[in-house]
Amino acid sequence: MLIDKTEMGDFLDIIKKAGLNSADFELREQRMHLPKLENEAEAGRVIVTYLRSGVERSYNHLQWVLDFNDDMSKEAFD
Repeated sequence: MLIDKTEMGDFLDIIKKAGLNSADFELREQRMHLPKLENEAEAGRVIVTYLRSGVERSYNHLQWVLDFNDDMSKEAFD
C-alpha cells in the first residue's frame, strides 16, 4: 500500500476543513512497474475522485497530499 496512516489522516482533515464530506471522495492507488527505479515510491500515483462532480485528479505519490491540498484550496473539484 502506498498511502500510509498519516497521509490518510491528512487527506481526511483537508476534506473536513473544506466543509465537505469524506464519503463523497474516492481514493485509489495506482502502482506503475517501471524498470530501474531506485525508490519504489517513485512508481506510484494516487487518484482522487470527487463523486458529486465526477472530477478526478491524479497525483504523484511522493507529494500527493500537498498537491491535493492545493487543488482543494483552488476548488479544483467543483
